Amino acid sequence: FDLGVRLMYIKIPSSARYFNGTALICSLVIDPVINLVQYEVELESLSTIFGPWDTTIVPTEGNALAIPPIVPGGFSLSGVPLIMPQLNVGFVFGSEIAIRYVPYTFKGAKMQFIGCGIKQQLNRLPPLSLARLPFAIAIAGAYQRFMVKAPNNERIVSSKTWNVQAIVSTRIGVIEPMVAFSMENTTADFEYTFEYDIPDTLYGIP
Repeated sequence: FDLGVRLMYIKIPSSARYFNGTALICSLVIDPVINLVQYEVELESLSTIFGPWDTTIVPTEGNALAIPPIVPGGFSLSGVPLIMPQLNVGFVFGSEIAIRYVPYTFKGAKMQFIGCGIKQQLNRLPPLSLARLPFAIAIAGAYQRFMVKAPNNERIVSSKTWNVQAIVSTRIGVIEPMVAFSMENTTADFEYTFEYDIPDTLYGIP
């Protein structure tokens, strides 16, 4: 086995930098008695924690109040660099397991990355082990999870990724070119929590 340090850059796709949401609009009307009117408005292209710095103000009319009145911007990140330890454990017949884990703090937010993977060299298994191929063939699979928590320890981002690869490589001197075919799936959840009181828009009393 070996323990090393890996430098990794997680690119944030555009789909993870923006989201569509709704805001609650409250207004008191007299017709002929006082009634509280509530309805929702659709908001598009709001910033996630990775999105632009821009704050979005929820539009209202008259004495109406929006909940939330604003949607905060993000950290304007197109990617997140990670330096993490990785443990590789090799077994007989060309099997290998890799484990990565690192917790750290970035701009007040707590981030955590954990991942594991397995790789198998098919050339070390029969019947390919009986043939003298000029190249190596391997299959690999990996799972990783990335989480972001606010300073109050509330989880605001959770991302899960799995991938499967078929790898063909050969060694030419000190160079080992390779070709890989990969299938990958990523899901990301963003959680926003707001606490509020229904306001009295006539007298200004919550």
